[in-house]
Amino acid sequence: MEAIEKFKSKRKVVRTASTKLVNQITSLLESYDIKKEKDRKKLSEYLLNVEDKLKELKTLNKEIEELITDKAVFEADNETSFEYEEKLNDLKFQIKSKIDNFKIEQQPVTAPSVNIPANNAETKRPATSISLPKLRIPTFSGDASTFLEFINSFSNAIDSNESLNNVEKFIYLKSFLSGEAYKSVSGFSLTEENYKSCLVLLKDRYGRQDHLIGHFINKLLEIEPVKSSFNLRGLRKSHDESEISIRNLNSMGIDSKNYAHLLIPILLKQLPHDLVIEYHRKRDSGKTGDVHELIKFIKFEIESRESANIVTCHTHKVSESRQFSRNSSYHGQPKIKPNAPSSAALNTVVKNVCIFCNCDTHPALKCNFLTNEQKRYKLKKEGFCYRCMMHKHLMSKCQVKISPCETCQSSQHNFLFCPKNKAKSSPLDEPKSETEPHREVLRDSSSSTKT
Repeated sequence: MEAIEKFKSKRKVVRTASTKLVNQITSLLESYDIKKEKDRKKLSEYLLNVEDKLKELKTLNKEIEELITDKAVFEADNETSFEYEEKLNDLKFQIKSKIDNFKIEQQPVTAPSVNIPANNAETKRPATSISLPKLRIPTFSGDASTFLEFINSFSNAIDSNESLNNVEKFIYLKSFLSGEAYKSVSGFSLTEENYKSCLVLLKDRYGRQDHLIGHFINKLLEIEPVKSSFNLRGLRKSHDESEISIRNLNSMGIDSKNYAHLLIPILLKQLPHDLVIEYHRKRDSGKTGDVHELIKFIKFEIESRESANIVTCHTHKVSESRQFSRNSSYHGQPKIKPNAPSSAALNTVVKNVCIFCNCDTHPALKCNFLTNEQKRYKLKKEGFCYRCMMHKHLMSKCQVKISPCETCQSSQHNFLFCPKNKAKSSPLDEPKSETEPHREVLRDSSSSTKT
């Protein structure tokens, strides 16, 4: 008993000194500046002290463990010893990371120089040096959709690094975990055996193939359907999300041909009706559906519409540049000298983008990309103001200054919603069917015959 008490008293002194050292290092790390040489030297001294304290504690713990006979006392003492060692190992890792970061910044990557023959008249140029950005491993919080990316990055950067031992790899692994994933491994102490057990636990919990397949199929089912082929942002988002899930399934060795009959109807339900018709028109009816061909078709249709939008915006810009100004004379000179804008006006110039074709070359009211009926339906569907067609607020609360209506010269509404406009339909209705325009033509022809 006297020998145990003697070792315990020595260990108490070392633990007290270790606690003071931990507090000093923590305060230094909070105000640490990598550019200050004083801080770097102090950090190097602390690293040596931490390593010495770890050696002393391990030696004393081993001596005490050999003398303890009671199992309960042994487990309690061992648990406390692990806590002290874990704190010191964590600080040791942080200090090494700071020192390594400084060394990396001081050693820029140099491009390989090219040997030039002696008979060449040109002189050798010094090799250029560039500083590459640091590689960062994404933090894993328990989201199954990001587990494959995380575990592949960690395996290539840390797990396969032979210069690190398993304890250091374990410290790195815990630093890249957060949330639910960190809680699942928080009970493991920092030992080489626990590092491998921790990796197995994470792979069994988040990397099970059947769970990941179900997760990515659910991701495909949750993609929001796109109702209009004019909604290019929605089509692009739907295409990207579908392609991500399909690539993840392929990376797990799941061939798309095995689930094409299930996946193609899911993807087609997310597309507008006109694109579905176009897909079936182009597809060979004698062949079975191919997921990659469908994704390729969607991508082609999106790119075609984006190219058409660019041409449409350019056409509007050219047509507006060719128009004569109302305030211009025959030679193009202004009749009245316009007032110089104030500095406040110059600072508040805002380009309004047309909500119908995403161009900034014309106002929404003069857009020729959609019919008036389609414009009213889009305003109602997306919640834009019927008066200014720029903001999402009620028409009764609109304070935007607009041009008078072309029909009745009122500034309370625009041409699309003028009560005197005979072509105006209710904005609460969806676009007319194909038979309705023929009825209007018959009405106009009958009225003209009466007159």
